[in-house]
Amino acid sequence: MSLKIGITGASGILGSELKKKIKKNLVIFKGNLTNKTDVYNWVKKNKFKTIYHFAAVVPIKEFNKNKNKSFDVNVTGTKHLVDSILKFQNNKIWFFYSSTSHVYKLNKKNVKIKETDICKPQNPYGLSKRLAEKYLIKKFTENKYKYCIGRIFSFTHKNQQKTFFIPAIIERLLGSKNKIFNKINNANHFRDFLSTKDIINAIVILERKKKVGIFNIGSGIKTHLFDIINYLGAVIKIRVKMNLGSKKTFLIANNNKLKNIGWKKKYNFLTEINEILRYKILKKNS
Repeated sequence: MSLKIGITGASGILGSELKKKIKKNLVIFKGNLTNKTDVYNWVKKNKFKTIYHFAAVVPIKEFNKNKNKSFDVNVTGTKHLVDSILKFQNNKIWFFYSSTSHVYKLNKKNVKIKETDICKPQNPYGLSKRLAEKYLIKKFTENKYKYCIGRIFSFTHKNQQKTFFIPAIIERLLGSKNKIFNKINNANHFRDFLSTKDIINAIVILERKKKVGIFNIGSGIKTHLFDIINYLGAVIKIRVKMNLGSKKTFLIANNNKLKNIGWKKKYNFLTEINEILRYKILKKNS
């Protein structure tokens, strides 16, 4: 019997992009992560060599709409998955957990964050991912199972929900009836954006080399949110007036650990911003 490859969250951005890379023996989880029986049945009836766990409640605004339910999905759901793997799969399985840069604290200075830096989640969403991380690290380490945690920094995609930063700004600008838009405040933040193609390539390399531990998946390059908003305004032909605010924050990856296993950044995330713009403009005009 051929060993299977499992994916949770296959309908999400990263899950759906990775799915395109897997040619055979793919088994998608279609149940409810918070239902222990659903998770256990899925893991029990398949012999997996790899499981990619992407399913989670994101982004922050969606998470905050129902924090109890969101914690249940992100934390309890992950616990169900980990426990079922330990119960029904042997320790040759490789498990990938899609985590987030939100487990780190925001920096006030332009300092790149290492995987070994102290975690101080900046919001409830980040806390939920960190709690899930801690549980799987403890359980898999105790039982000598292979796990890999990818702490993924910022990215965008045409299918992202409009509550994510870039789709939200595009929606607001396209919806403006004026040539001057002055309703953006506190844009004085620097984030690490990476193309989804580069993220998927990183995950593929991590799996191929069966790496164990925590890896930052980011560009290592700081991007000012102010510059992104200005770029969008220029393309849409709207003059944007922003109140930057005096408080700068930085969330930039030190990605040396990832580069040391052979990964290289190949794509420009601006390409994906342009794809979103074309998609949104066509949708608006249709």
